[in-house]
Amino acid sequence: MNFCSLLLKILGWKIYGENFISPRSVIAVAPHTSYLDGVIGFIAMKAMKIRFRTISAERLFFFPFKYVMKFALNAIPCGPRSGNSIRVATRMFKENGDVNLVICPEGHLKAVDKWSKGFYVIAKMSCVPINIAVLNFKKKEIHIFGPFDTKEFDVDTMFSEINEDVEMFGEARHPEKYLPAQSSDGETILTSRIHNFDDCDVNES
Repeated sequence: MNFCSLLLKILGWKIYGENFISPRSVIAVAPHTSYLDGVIGFIAMKAMKIRFRTISAERLFFFPFKYVMKFALNAIPCGPRSGNSIRVATRMFKENGDVNLVICPEGHLKAVDKWSKGFYVIAKMSCVPINIAVLNFKKKEIHIFGPFDTKEFDVDTMFSEINEDVEMFGEARHPEKYLPAQSSDGETILTSRIHNFDDCDVNES
């Protein structure tokens, strides 16, 4: 038992489905309504001894805090100089071995019904599966599902899966700030489609 495993136990949190995590995957975390989500998620990933990265705005990578972002928080920068999040993430998968990218599709701490499809695009372009991590602050539980292959699950199906998993196993820290993924016409899943990629190569040009 490492330090983070002990800390997680002291805090009263439990992880279910740890063995479902793929060595290389995009981990979509929901619900996301508090900065504490990231703290608990970070401790949980360290407790499971999972090699992972997150993406943060490059404006946060200033001296000397950039060393904390890079080496302590496992963050990689995105922005005008570094490239957008999709380009940065696909490059990371291309240049590394076993590594997981942790993303919150909601993208904001406030209630949003239109979630970002970036996590799906990254997984599709990088040829890695998607895992879902659901937080339950009421029961202090983390439930992990998957992995889901983007060749078999389109983006609509993934959003539907996240909605169902959160409904059954999740509880946001601030429930009033959480909304399931919805399309503009009020459906429970997003209707936009991701084009199929013929191969796994990322065009860096």
